[in-house]
Amino acid sequence: ANGDPALIADQQTWAVFNDLDTTLSQEGTLSSPSPGLGLEVTLESFVFDKPILEDAVILKYTITNKTNTSYPGAYFGLWMDADVDVSGNDLIGSDSIRGLGYVYNVDNSDTPLAVGLDFLQGPVVNSDSLAPLYAMKFQHQKQILTYDPSNNQYIPRTLGGDSVLLRATSMFDNTKDFPHNNYERYNMLRGLTMSGQIDAKTRNGWYFPGNPIAGSGLIDRTPTEKRILLSTGPFRVEAGSTQEIWAAVVGGRGSDHLDAVSNLFVNDDILQSLMTTGLGLHLFDVPAPEFHATAGDGFVTLAWDTTAEAMIHPYAMASIIDTANGYSDALRVYDFQGYRIYRSLTGLEGHFTRIAQFDKIDSLNTLREWYLNTFSHWESRTIDVGHNTGLVYSYTDHDVTSLHKYFYAVTAYGAQPEIVNHRYYYKQLTPGYVSPIPLNLPILRESPIHGHIIKVTPQAEIARKAGDLSLIRVVPNPYIIRSDEGRQIKFTGLPARCTMRIFTVAGDLVKTLIHNTASNNHRVDETPHDDNTEPVAQETSTETWNLRNENNYLIASGVYIAHIHSSLGDKIVKFAVIR
Repeated sequence: ANGDPALIADQQTWAVFNDLDTTLSQEGTLSSPSPGLGLEVTLESFVFDKPILEDAVILKYTITNKTNTSYPGAYFGLWMDADVDVSGNDLIGSDSIRGLGYVYNVDNSDTPLAVGLDFLQGPVVNSDSLAPLYAMKFQHQKQILTYDPSNNQYIPRTLGGDSVLLRATSMFDNTKDFPHNNYERYNMLRGLTMSGQIDAKTRNGWYFPGNPIAGSGLIDRTPTEKRILLSTGPFRVEAGSTQEIWAAVVGGRGSDHLDAVSNLFVNDDILQSLMTTGLGLHLFDVPAPEFHATAGDGFVTLAWDTTAEAMIHPYAMASIIDTANGYSDALRVYDFQGYRIYRSLTGLEGHFTRIAQFDKIDSLNTLREWYLNTFSHWESRTIDVGHNTGLVYSYTDHDVTSLHKYFYAVTAYGAQPEIVNHRYYYKQLTPGYVSPIPLNLPILRESPIHGHIIKVTPQAEIARKAGDLSLIRVVPNPYIIRSDEGRQIKFTGLPARCTMRIFTVAGDLVKTLIHNTASNNHRVDETPHDDNTEPVAQETSTETWNLRNENNYLIASGVYIAHIHSSLGDKIVKFAVIR
């Protein structure tokens, strides 16, 4: 409760365990004369229904020393008996740069999968206490995750002084035998044989660190049931102190057994980078625009703001997916693409129909999105991200019947270009055909329809009372300038005839707009007024302004005041323009 534990994922588990009860046998029938270390471990696991993250289980271990004894040379290890589909044909490998130990299939006789272990955030140590190899390797590992209760998410914090974090320091092949005492366990955690020797199958404590995709280096060539132990250390656990260690079980699926390893590497790279930006459901949200509705006789007008246009793609912030890392393009940090309007007669989930879409004018239109089908073959589907309609901030639905109830939602969506990875290749069913692997991320993301729903009942127009100008709005407000094209704001809910004078907060007149609803006047194209046409007295209407002053110059950023004068009375509204 109250953020303890912090509920930040789609699914979570929580457990606590210790070795404080010295009357219990620690190893069953195996010899273990030591009474235990007096440690308590809290384990939290996090699962996210998000691209890439859906292929991982993130584990947070909080290790507390409940004794008055400090442990200066501690190691922490994760042991895994992976059994990748059929267990008897597995191989293992390690990548000391990624800090990854993994298990994969020797051939394509069963499902092309791969699974690995990675320490995303290891224990905190003083760099002076490390061996020169580790001091150099981990010198830039300075960011740790801390919980921010105000936003219910973990955010990065930079360590001060000489403190750094460890990552994985070795991976042990635990296929053949099991340790029988603490001496053998400790050696395994150090990446040595149980007797404390260097194994010929290792390089600096890493078993089979070659590249199985390229078939180069020291790679495993003996398929059988495999077990691995990934460890990190040495580090100090002070008496009464706590260390936090974040790890992940990461998966990869591909079109063949080596393609699965490739995708495992990509997933692990992105996951590691995401951890530098934070962790929590809100990081992946696409913000829905704030909107309001105005109903009349046979119409409903929706108007919304521009807040969604500042949305940031968290995977792009990770700075891994770009041309420098072998991809055909870079993910766009600001990937806002447009707005969609939905309507329903019931308001129930699954009952909404899209009735309009407005997108930016750019090169993204109809794109292909690649995905692995149930047979582990790459397929593509067409994604419609818009047809360069240009952005608008209001929409009037005339396909309504007065006195009938309607539910509306306005969503924002983002889009990315098609991206492929030129580092890894896969063979399709056509013999000898080789193609770059697509980036297994969705091209389009959208805010949820049910994030904000408005219920509206159109009805016959009731005449305004004198002085009733409460329906007047400026949309969007604030207006955030994204480009020089299509700059405009709208004054909605206006009376049929009025004069609008726009001032700076200092009182300088910026623009005068003479509004007549029957003239269908829009300031963008400077259509002349038709003052001979008499509008309907009770009709509400809209005036569009292109943000240019009386001298036809674009206005500057700032707060502005609009004074609306009509036969119904006067109204003052404020709005902001932000560059």
